[in-house]
Amino acid sequence: MPPPVSQTPIAPAMSKPPSAKLASSAAVRRTRLAVSCAVLFGLSLVSPVRAVARPAEGEAAQVHAPTEWEAKALLLYKFAGYVGWPSECFADKTNDATPPVVELAPLIVGVLGRDPFGSDLDRTFKDKLINGRAVVIKRCSTIEDAAKCHMVYVTSTEKAVQLDAIKGLADKPVLLFGDATKFAKRGGIVGVYLENKKLRFAINKNVAKKARLEISSQILKLAVVVETEPD
Repeated sequence: MPPPVSQTPIAPAMSKPPSAKLASSAAVRRTRLAVSCAVLFGLSLVSPVRAVARPAEGEAAQVHAPTEWEAKALLLYKFAGYVGWPSECFADKTNDATPPVVELAPLIVGVLGRDPFGSDLDRTFKDKLINGRAVVIKRCSTIEDAAKCHMVYVTSTEKAVQLDAIKGLADKPVLLFGDATKFAKRGGIVGVYLENKKLRFAINKNVAKKARLEISSQILKLAVVVETEPD
């Protein structure tokens, strides 16, 4: 499980180290910690410069926040470790070893319709385990494909697809993400949106409950909790 989430982003500023090598190493560690702690609550989004720029000799590295879709990919990653699915959602197998060993089925993360993540989603989940499970990224073109996933993201440019997903995946144990607060109010589970260039999210607890998904209180404390409203 990923480490607990802090509401306070870690400042990337740091004192001047004794060498460029130490500066680069320390900046990388600070970047990872800042992203881990800040992505769920108010990451500022800047120009598409990834992680750490190469420093000049004797200077500290410059740390940059993720781009919008890098941050959203990280959001999905952090959510995955704080959500419980019904056991029947995973086709786990027990082999014939002595003692028997349970082979855990993967967690499937899907994108329905247009995919704005590019390689960001694949890179974020690469070689990661979520509660011991490998992660499979799936691009979905139909609601039937999406229903086979555990988490699904659909963008705001696909409003018709969003509405179809809300209807077609209703009561199914699929953690459904969409752009904008209205997505959660329309019957989605998590609505992701930008506010003052910061990434935030709304959660519809009632819809999550109907889908038999258990969302950690640590996540709920960081969310705007909403209910389904008439469109």
